[in-house]
Parts: sequence; structure tokens; C-alpha cells
Amino acid sequence: MLRDNHLNPFPVQGNLHGGENLGVRERIQYLEGTAPSSHESGDFLRLIVTQRGLRFLLSFFIFAFFLFFARSAHLQILETQKFQTAAERNRVRIVKIHPERGVITDRKGVVVAANRPQFVVTVTPGDIPKEEVARAQAIAGMSNLLEIPKEQIQEKIAAGATAPYEPVELSDSLDYERAMLLLVESESIPGLAVGLESRRVYPLDEPQRKIWAHVLGYIGALTPEEYAEKKGRYSLNDSIGKTGIEASHEDDLRGSFGTRRVEVDALAKAVGVLAEDPARAGKKLLLSIDADIQKALADALAENLQRVQAKRAAGVAVDPKTGEILALVSLPGYDNAVFLGGATRADYEALLNDKNLPLFNRVLSGEYPSGSIVKPVIATAALQEKIITSWTQFLSVGGIRISQWFFPDWKAGGHGLTNVRKALAESVNTFFYIVGGGLGEKTGLGPERIGRYLEAFGLGKKTGIDLPGERAGMVPTPAWKKETTGEPWYIGDTYHLAIGQGYLLVTPLQMAMSTAAVANGGTLYTPSLVYGLEDPQTGMVQYHQPSILNEKFVDKANLAIVREGMRDAVLWGSARRLSVLPIAAAGKTGTAQWSTTGKTHAWFVGFAPAQDPQIVVSILIEEGGEGSDAAVPVAEAVFRAWASTPHE
Repeated sequence: MLRDNHLNPFPVQGNLHGGENLGVRERIQYLEGTAPSSHESGDFLRLIVTQRGLRFLLSFFIFAFFLFFARSAHLQILETQKFQTAAERNRVRIVKIHPERGVITDRKGVVVAANRPQFVVTVTPGDIPKEEVARAQAIAGMSNLLEIPKEQIQEKIAAGATAPYEPVELSDSLDYERAMLLLVESESIPGLAVGLESRRVYPLDEPQRKIWAHVLGYIGALTPEEYAEKKGRYSLNDSIGKTGIEASHEDDLRGSFGTRRVEVDALAKAVGVLAEDPARAGKKLLLSIDADIQKALADALAENLQRVQAKRAAGVAVDPKTGEILALVSLPGYDNAVFLGGATRADYEALLNDKNLPLFNRVLSGEYPSGSIVKPVIATAALQEKIITSWTQFLSVGGIRISQWFFPDWKAGGHGLTNVRKALAESVNTFFYIVGGGLGEKTGLGPERIGRYLEAFGLGKKTGIDLPGERAGMVPTPAWKKETTGEPWYIGDTYHLAIGQGYLLVTPLQMAMSTAAVANGGTLYTPSLVYGLEDPQTGMVQYHQPSILNEKFVDKANLAIVREGMRDAVLWGSARRLSVLPIAAAGKTGTAQWSTTGKTHAWFVGFAPAQDPQIVVSILIEEGGEGSDAAVPVAEAVFRAWASTPHE
């Protein structure tokens, strides 16, 4: 009997069934689940979910299912490649194979720039653990192994963040034993690898490297700006030509990447090669320079610098029939091998702070007053414009006086009656004053015509040589002077221009090319340093084709007269030291004033053999004094070297 209310699990206080109290039977039926339904016994429990609610709930489940289905389809169909690639990256890695840089030789095959294999240690930023503790441990391990500060490693990793799966070089100064030790110990550090890479070397000894440095230049690591500009064609570890032939022929020397598909383990270590497409090596550059003539020129320049107590010089030898450079030396030189391992700041600053500027290529970047070596061009212009003939003579009595101004000859008392050949042989200023600026009733060329011929012979503009850093020099005009100085052009300016003084500035290379045009009968070539390009795969050589800048702008007969005058300079004039050569030479000396206190610059330009010119030289000794004393002996050494060298 359930009598007590507190033992009744369902105490009934109200009226559930029509106001009637539940009896014991009903209670038992309720507990046993046999109580009458609500339809029979009333609304004991109401249905709290409405039909509208059921429809909403059904719609929600259908929409959720649709979203799930759509997302699943997107992942499995549209993004299959993405996730497959991500998964593949964890197992397969595409590694770039760096090409070997092209070898550089002289025209006879002497190797002046080559390559050698070198062990390098790299880290791939994307393979380093992302978790902070594991990442710190990996970097600490690299630091201990390589004996490199952690901060330096972190800087290099940060620099490679833009291309996380490109290896970043940490060290390349490993010998074999050290490399093998690191190869084993690096296996436990994610992202760290040891491998072999090709590295540039300049195999000549140091003295020879110094005389080749301005030709070859050097390579160096890409700057961030260079990498951004050339992304895709270069990797973070690459080097690029910075100066010289290494820079100007970068595209030829560079080569192209290969690829290697490797399988990697959980630590991103290569465990097998799946496929490989080899790299394509750069082209072999055959320079037009002859190493024997290069050495002869450098040795003669150095010897005469010491003899006349000067510090700086430049010399260049050219084939007048093609424009090919046979030798090119600027002193002082520098050792370009310093830059291969990455020059230290101290090394670089020492070169920059040297007052003699060893990094400066005087042959094509130095701008100097020409002095008398421009007189062959002035003589050609006077003949071409019919200011004179080969028989025209002027009396030299030591100089010309115009009002209060006196324009002297270099020889006291003058040279007497002088025609164009004698004027070139003895460098008679009076003759060139008159043909340049006129005197009395005799009309001269004037500054405009002089300027036009100087430019026709390549002065006042770049020659286009395949080296960076060339300067254009200066051919002054009355308009230029007025704009620059605010002063008018005087007759004295024309006289000075006619003998290579005043505002005229030239480079040794320009004077070599203009002299070559005189020697070859009137063709001005673009100078070139590359004799040929050899394909490393086929061995085929693409030979240099001469490029003409100007031709047929003067009569060959007039140039023949000028060459006779330059030959006379060797036979009995200012360059007669060259008369003892085993070959017939011709030339013109020059002594250029550039300062009221410093010594004059010494010049010589010339060619040989005189009747069939095959080599032209241009020699400059800064503050060397007289051209006949300081520059001519250098030309003699070069002509002797050429005469003793077999030619193709």
C-alpha cells in the first residue's frame, strides 16, 4: 500500500482526469506504463514541437548536408592537385642543378678564368621546424657544427624567407675531411645539407691576375635587388658578373639550370634520385687578347713607370683590320681573386682608398687631353677640306703671336718651312695652329669642322667596346663653352683644339681606334674583346664579326699622306727610337699639359708594319713627361712582342 505521500513518486495535488483523484490502481498502471493514453485520459503531456518547427529543422539538416557535400567535392575535385603537391613535397623535392660557368681563354687557348668543385653547406629555410623549441635546437646544432654564430645563421635564413625551398649557403670554405665529417653529422639536423658546387677561379699567378683584372673583372654574390630582378633565372646562392668581361658577357657565361627530382625522408634528407635533367654549362669565351702581348705591354708599362717615377698608366693594342683588342692593361691593377671569396670590407676599402685608383680602368674610362697624338686627325681634316695639299708649307719661327697672346712651338726658333709630313714627324705646332684656326688671309678649319672630323674618327662618343664603364670624352664646341663657362669662343681656343690641348678630352681606347682608322684606310671599327664563343655541348665556335662604326668619310689618298708623315716620325722625327725595330713602324708622340704644376702626360699612338698595318698601339703614362721618352719605349716592347709571336 502506498499511503504515504513522501513514498509516492508522483504525488498528485491537482485534478488530472476530470477532477478525479488517481487511485492506487491508476498509479500502478502509470508506473507500469499501462496508463491510458492522453487521447483516453486527457492532455497529460502536450507535443511541444510544432509542424512549422519540424519543417525548419528538416530544412536545416538538408542545408548542412549540402554544405558538407559541396566542401567535400571542392576538396576532392578542385583542390586535389594542391594537396597532392603538398603531400608530394613532403616526399619528393625538385632540386636545381647549378650550371658550370663558361671558361675564358686568350686567343691561343691560355685559360685565364676557370672553375673548380667546392664543398658547400646549405640550409633550406622551409625544412627547419616551425615549433619554437625544435627550431632553436636545429639552429644551435648548425652553429655548433659550422662554428658560425647563431645570429649569422638566422640572418641568412631570414634572407631566404621569400623562397623557403631554395637552399641558402652557409659556408663554402670546406676541405674534404671537414666536408665528410659534416656530411655525417648534418643528418640529424633538418634542412642542413653538404654538397659539391662549381666555383670560379682565376688560375694565373697573382702578378698576372693583376694585369688581367680590368679585362676579366670578377663575379660576386647577388644582391637582394639583383635577385629580385632576375628571379627565376638565378637562385639565392648564385654569383653574377660585377665588372669586366664577367659582367658584359654574363648571359653567355651563365649557362642554365638543370633539375633533379629527389626523394626525401622526414628530415628532408635526400634518399634517392627519381629523375634528372642536367644543367647546361655556359659558353666558352675565346678572347681576342694575346697573353704574350698582354704580358709584354704590362711589363713595359711597369718598367717605364718606375723609370720616369710615375704611378699610373694605360695601354691598348688593336687589330686595325677587325677592331679586335690584342692587349689591354691599366696600371695599377688589382687581384680580382680577392673578390671570389667575398672581399672583406677592409680589402674593399683599401682598394677604394688607394689614391692611384687600382679599380679604375684608365684605358676606357680615363679622360685626358690628347696632346699632339690628335694631329693625324687634324691633318686628315685639313687635306680632306682642301685647306692644304701635301706640298703646302708654312714657316715656323717658334710660334704665333695674336695681339698680346703668344702660341709657341715646342722648339725654340721654330722648325723652318714645314709641310704636312714634316709637321707630323716633328710635331710642329705652328703648322697646326694655321690649318686649325687660320692666320692672316689663310683660312683654317675652324672649331665646327674640327669637331665634325674628331667625331667622325670616334672622339667625343663611346666606342661601344664590350666592357662596362666606358666614358665618352669631350669634343668642345663654341656653344658648349658659352653654356658651360659663360664665355665666348676665342681664336686661342681653336689653336689649342688643333694641337690637342684646351677642353678636348679623349680616352686611350678612342685614340687607338681613331689611329686604327688612319692605319687601315678610313674604317672606324667597334672594338671587341671576344674572338669567339664556343658551345660546350657541340664544340661549335661562333666567331666575332667586325662591326663598322664609320667608313668612307675621308679619301684614302689623304690618309696615305698622313701615314707617310707618321712613318717619318719613326725614321727621323720624334719617335725615331722605333727605327731599330725588326719591322717598319709608324707613329705619333704626344705631350699633354693638364696642370700648371704637375708633369705632362706622355702619349704615343702608332702602328706596324707600316705598309700593311696589323697592330695599332695607344700608350699613356700619366705625368710621365715627354711622350718620346716615357711612352715610345713601351710601344717598342709591344711591337717586338708582336713581331716575335706567330700569327694566324
